[in-house]
Amino acid sequence: YLTYFLSRKRTILTFHDFGSVTHAHGLRKWLLWLFWVYLPVKKSAELITISEATRKELLKLVKVDPNHIHVIHNPLTLAAVEKRTPFNAKRPQILQIGTKSNKNFYRHVEALREIPCEMVIVGQLDDQQKQTLSTKNIQFTHHENVSDAKIQEIYEDADILLFSSLVEGFGLPILEAQAAGVPVITSNLLSMPEVAGDGALLVNPENVDEIRRSVEKIINDADLRANLVAKGKKNISRFDPQIVAEKYATLYRKVLQSAID
Repeated sequence: YLTYFLSRKRTILTFHDFGSVTHAHGLRKWLLWLFWVYLPVKKSAELITISEATRKELLKLVKVDPNHIHVIHNPLTLAAVEKRTPFNAKRPQILQIGTKSNKNFYRHVEALREIPCEMVIVGQLDDQQKQTLSTKNIQFTHHENVSDAKIQEIYEDADILLFSSLVEGFGLPILEAQAAGVPVITSNLLSMPEVAGDGALLVNPENVDEIRRSVEKIINDADLRANLVAKGKKNISRFDPQIVAEKYATLYRKVLQSAID
């Protein structure tokens, strides 16, 4: 809302995603669109989206000159390291980052229920989620409010990142897992293929069987794992903080110069 009170010619607005707008209905949807999207856009000189997918969503929501929308990805801030433990094909650790509705928790649990594994969950678990894990006989470890150092350890110990979210504005855990040398499974929609590059298996997040088969492929195919890890390590170079920072700085200089002129 700060855009309402700032000088338009000096204002740059960044959009991460539009899930709150696109999933709303009726009057609420219109109000969110008006006050969170339309008016802020009209009060900004330049616009940033964190993915090409978010850029396309913005263009669907508001009529705006595409030349004023700049895609600048989020940076990867966790250090790239080598995985600390060998891949455990007998009982792999399957990492689930996040437990909100968009993180596809219940389909992940259903996909894993017949696979010998340990589900490592980062995020709050409610009673229904705990009950589902128990009912499906899923062995799991649970972490909340973890530090950067702890999340680094969790990635390094994981065998697979299962991140087939239903909605993501970006999908930073994809890059964090790639940096730790962990094979990634993610969704074939929105920003996730863009972020993952060639370093992930892409699945339909609503297809439990497809999710399960992808997990089994990674468990059973060492060459596939090595290929995904190598491509993931290569992919993260696109998200170096210095590269991202320079893109922001370049845009800031452009807007400042325009304001002065």
